[in-house]
Amino acid sequence: VGLRIVRRDDSIGIVCDAYIERCAKRFGMDKMAPQTFPAAETPEKFTGESTCRKRFMELVGCLLYISTACRPDITTITNMLASQMACPSQKHLTMAEGVLSYLFATKRKGLKFYKRGVKGSTHMSKLRNMKLDGFFDSNFAEDHSRKSRTGMVIYYNGNLVSWLSQ
Repeated sequence: VGLRIVRRDDSIGIVCDAYIERCAKRFGMDKMAPQTFPAAETPEKFTGESTCRKRFMELVGCLLYISTACRPDITTITNMLASQMACPSQKHLTMAEGVLSYLFATKRKGLKFYKRGVKGSTHMSKLRNMKLDGFFDSNFAEDHSRKSRTGMVIYYNGNLVSWLSQ
């Protein structure tokens, strides 16, 4: 699976550093200069002949797993790249490799769930002290593709428990 659970007195963390290292070695990215951000631009549709489709599909599959398992910071760019599966260009492949380079540079990052004590011992007092926050955002056909994007994050007692970008 490639996930590692890190237990501490005040928190539990989930990282997929071993899986990221395996992917980086598999795609020859473990020696590449690290990127400090996932992507600088959004991918544009390509209409020519694709020469890198197999490698691109394998790499984006790895990125999709990582973004779903424990790295919500790459979800948007990964989904944008996945939308180019039918006919990826060399530029799309380079962007996907850049995301993997970013992951390799930040492989120790992941999800962290803090123990937020729920005060009180009765069932009703526990319910009153629980907090559920949701944040949603969208843009309406603002990029070159004229497609809208939506993003969402859900926090439970201050811990990120769900995220979406489409």
